[in-house]
Amino acid sequence: MMGELKERLKYLLDQYGNNILTAGEAAELTAMLSDGDCDLLVRQVLKDMLKEHRDTEELSVKDPELMLQGILNNRNTLQEKYNIEEHERKTRTPVYSMRSYKRTSGIKWIAAAAGMVLVVTTLYLFLGNEKDSLHQVSATNQSSVDQLPVKPGGNKAYLTLSDGTVVNLDSMATGSFTTQGSARIVKSDNGQLEYVFSKEKNPVPVYNTITTPKGGKYKIILPDGTSVWLNAGSSLKFPVAFAGKSRNVYLQGEGYFEVSKDPLMPFYVNAGNSRVEVLGTHFNVNAYEDENAVTTTLLEGKVKVDQTGTAGNTPASVVLRPGEQADLSKSGKITTRRDVNTGEVVAWKEGFFDFKNIPVPDLMRQIVRWYDVDVEYRGEVPDTKLTGKISRDVNLDKLIDMLQYAGLNMKVEQRKIMIGNE
Repeated sequence: MMGELKERLKYLLDQYGNNILTAGEAAELTAMLSDGDCDLLVRQVLKDMLKEHRDTEELSVKDPELMLQGILNNRNTLQEKYNIEEHERKTRTPVYSMRSYKRTSGIKWIAAAAGMVLVVTTLYLFLGNEKDSLHQVSATNQSSVDQLPVKPGGNKAYLTLSDGTVVNLDSMATGSFTTQGSARIVKSDNGQLEYVFSKEKNPVPVYNTITTPKGGKYKIILPDGTSVWLNAGSSLKFPVAFAGKSRNVYLQGEGYFEVSKDPLMPFYVNAGNSRVEVLGTHFNVNAYEDENAVTTTLLEGKVKVDQTGTAGNTPASVVLRPGEQADLSKSGKITTRRDVNTGEVVAWKEGFFDFKNIPVPDLMRQIVRWYDVDVEYRGEVPDTKLTGKISRDVNLDKLIDMLQYAGLNMKVEQRKIMIGNE
């Protein structure tokens, strides 16, 4: 029976690793992870699975015991992910039947195991040094800060009306609360802002601006039905009613757009020295002033990226197709990349930091915006490159713990991240 139970546990973990775990299997796995009598068995199975791949070129685990502790200390994650009711977990009778199944590769299973406890979080980071090595991080480690934790960002934004009035949206009650021109502004039950447009022949050109502070993000539905998600430290200026032959909005920072189709009225996103022309599509624009370029990434449809603000020179221009990305530098040069991992680009919208071979300063800019903190490099800036996926819901001290395990010398003092030895 013990042998069958062990094989069943391996099967369930592999099902999770392949992302094909059913709700029933999730309840079964949750029950096993929640049973104190199974602790020893769980440890044995995980150690065996790690040992199988420890000496392969694709995986090098620094400390398997940390991974075991991370999973054993966070058994509620499966229950939250699959919405398993408490009574179902306790009353379900596991069926430990043997089934044939395809084993995942070590690297894939380890990544999935990391995802299983990411909510609270256990993380694996790859260091982009001379030889990549997998470093494991557990949120059970002692915090690196001796102070109240810095909380992650959330649903925060301010709306500036045409008369200069500033409305704090996160503290505003739901329901219709004002009008602008021919539009009625409504805050919905799920916290997003929606402009309900009353059609007029000649609407008055009235503009509003929505701004997210550092540590904030927000979703808004524009008068034409276009949905826009704003990342932290961003703003979007837009008319309360689109009129004429085009729809123009003005972005600072980062936004993800799902544009309503209207072939007779193209949609334009003006950001930095770029203008993105759209008919109807899904795309992301990163136009933070502290980035080296305005980056447009296309997920669906077709867009044209033009350089603006030129004098005497032929503006640069490129047409993007799904999975492509255009970087428009401040000098006006456009670089196009194909087969981009669009999931990484819009991970912020889904609640994650998702990065691959990213330099430390690039990652820190994302962290600074989301947690509303500062960063200071003491000595040389680390040349380490990182790969990983981290929930944006964790407190800053937990995130710092993870990066410390990746080999970074860093700590938090008040609301400043210190990196380096000095």
